[in-house]
Amino acid sequence: MIALSFGNECFNCKNSEEMATLVIAPKSDFASLEEFTDAALGFLEAQGEYGDWIPFFKNRIFTPADKESLDWMKSRIEAMNRNVTVTGVPFEKAVHIIPPERDDITLGIETASEYIFWNWGTSV
Repeated sequence: MIALSFGNECFNCKNSEEMATLVIAPKSDFASLEEFTDAALGFLEAQGEYGDWIPFFKNRIFTPADKESLDWMKSRIEAMNRNVTVTGVPFEKAVHIIPPERDDITLGIETASEYIFWNWGTSV
């Protein structure tokens, strides 16, 4: 399992207050996306610096992510393309882990071989 955190300076807009956190692990290590999410949140909490926002994930919903949410997350990846290159394989499944908010979207993503926890947020 690996966690990547992208602060505001990773986004193309110099005044951005955005951040993104990804946790990635092989699908073969977990029985389900839900089990992976539990492990990913535990992993982030163990790092110490993420502990403040872990309680927001207590009541997980795992509802299918619509095209609008996926397009929004893809736009946030593109908003880092001057500073960070993100490539990957197509998603097989994407779900909202918690209900999306205007300033916070968290997806659980399944590819052919990985699970990905993706959290994007802004303080604006």
